[in-house]
Amino acid sequence: MYLDGFTTERLIIRPLSELDIPVWTDFFLDQSYFEYIGLDTKTDACDHSKNWISRQLKRYADNEYGLMALIAKDTMEMVGQCGLITMNIESSGELEVGYHIISRYKGNGYATEAASFFRDYVFENDLADIFIAIIHVDNIDSQAVAKKLGLRMERETICMKKPSYRYLMTREEWLEMEH
Repeated sequence: MYLDGFTTERLIIRPLSELDIPVWTDFFLDQSYFEYIGLDTKTDACDHSKNWISRQLKRYADNEYGLMALIAKDTMEMVGQCGLITMNIESSGELEVGYHIISRYKGNGYATEAASFFRDYVFENDLADIFIAIIHVDNIDSQAVAKKLGLRMERETICMKKPSYRYLMTREEWLEMEH
């Protein structure tokens, strides 16, 4: 399992499990995310959570990375998810960072902290020469995180039939950053 047991300053990163379904249901109770991630508002939040976690477990099993649970060290509560996803939207095999924070934990910098860790993990371990984030054009908060990571908006694209921006960082750009 990739990255099981790694930590950042404030977060423990671990694989998701079916035991996380009740906690992750809280994420889906806030339907403001649905427009950005292409979900049906009529589906029950618990069903969304089961499907979401099942999809991550399949990604793990298929060696396609997957989102990981983010646990706050100070409270040991799950605050969100972040991780790598193999994207095949425009070309095959690109690594995208995905990040989602439960509403009550937003604004604490968890997404930036976790996504920075994954960005560095990709380049330090030579997993890819570019690192991307595909973000809905109206998702201003996620775009702000991508910019804090040092990613630049490369172009507009379509993801899940929604207008999105493709943010990008090359290995060379990463090497020019102070770590």
